[in-house]
Amino acid sequence: MSTLNIVQNGTHKNTMIGHAYDGKQQHVITPSLHEREASIMFNPVTSGPGSTHRCDYNLSLDDEFNLNELYLEFEFENLNAVLTQNIKNPWLLFSFIKILINNQEVIYYDSAEKIYCAASMYYRQFTNNELRREMLKLFPTNFSVSAGETIPVSSTRLFSLPIFHICPWLKNISRQQGVSRLSIEFGWVPNTNTTDSIGRFILSSTTNNAYTSATVKFNNVQLHISSTKHTDPSLRSIASPIMVIPSFEIRSYDQSWNSNTDQRRVQISQEYSAHNLCHGILVYGYNKAAVTAYNDADAMKIDSQSSLFGFNVKYKSRDIINYPAVNDVNKRNQYLLDVHEKRYGKFNNALIDTSQGDDGLYWVPLTLIDLQSVDIHDNDTVNGYSGLSNQGSEIELIITNAKSGGTHSTDMRLNVVLCYYSIVTLDAKSGIVSRKNI
Repeated sequence: MSTLNIVQNGTHKNTMIGHAYDGKQQHVITPSLHEREASIMFNPVTSGPGSTHRCDYNLSLDDEFNLNELYLEFEFENLNAVLTQNIKNPWLLFSFIKILINNQEVIYYDSAEKIYCAASMYYRQFTNNELRREMLKLFPTNFSVSAGETIPVSSTRLFSLPIFHICPWLKNISRQQGVSRLSIEFGWVPNTNTTDSIGRFILSSTTNNAYTSATVKFNNVQLHISSTKHTDPSLRSIASPIMVIPSFEIRSYDQSWNSNTDQRRVQISQEYSAHNLCHGILVYGYNKAAVTAYNDADAMKIDSQSSLFGFNVKYKSRDIINYPAVNDVNKRNQYLLDVHEKRYGKFNNALIDTSQGDDGLYWVPLTLIDLQSVDIHDNDTVNGYSGLSNQGSEIELIITNAKSGGTHSTDMRLNVVLCYYSIVTLDAKSGIVSRKNI
């Protein structure tokens, strides 16, 4: 039950029964009944790799509840009697996720990597212990985050993924704010029968593919809805809620990096579509050449740490940030630390150095080039957002192989992700979704 409602709700009886020895008042409080749980099944309810699902949540006119949490729940069934499957980051199981309000598209993450980036930006805000807590929400039974979740032979595991990890802007939205229908569509990644693409999201215990229609089945796919009726009516009647949505455009490059002179030059204004409020660039690689078997130890890992990637940012051919060399690793660490503290006002050394934890191997790309140059973390009641337009910006990013010794990968998929904010509003009367061009 929500203690917030107990404290704020003056209609509940609060009976004082005396004082403790330390002088504190002792009260008996009627529990809050202002929370509600519900589940809606997706269509279809059961499926396998490559299938798609949709769920529609219809709100009644007199519904006074705000969304407190949404969980995408499913049973992952291992159909095989020999091999086991291991999953480190369950968000990579999805090929796309689309959110619609009143049958109007609000956000469409059209690839597993965009979903991965959306979750990673959410996880960046936490300290080490806070991040451990959030990570544990992803796993049904395993409380060792670095180990992920293993599905034993001929067994089933129930996953319950908090959708607010990728769509935090949905939190507390309500019928009074114009939502009459909330719809979610998603697809499971298809089976490609190639070791490196399958190894991006799942590990087999044998040399056989653990992700096929004969080894995997998804059962009881449903949306679990947790909602709260706020005692303060103003929280239910925000006229035109503004949703600031993390958005991403990804450019991928196949690189063969065998020396410290190997580079990738990226023209931010020419290689990407025009976006406003561009606030950063994520850089990470997936070493395809290392994942040569379905049970390869390098499966699911990414490369993003400062000991592997150097970077140089130029504006109109002039150096703005310049840490490309192998021996610049400490300067890169300090830069990434400054960016993290400036944005979130917190310190998490596991998001700077992989020797401090596995976060940078599976969940959060560590290299983030900052484009906003302001402190956006004020306090718990104010959110600040900043960014620039990449159109005609004349910004060039040069990524350099900074691995000591030079040999990095003969076949690496280098992902350079332009991160920007999309501003969406919802009219409470008409239910129309609008995008603002700021």
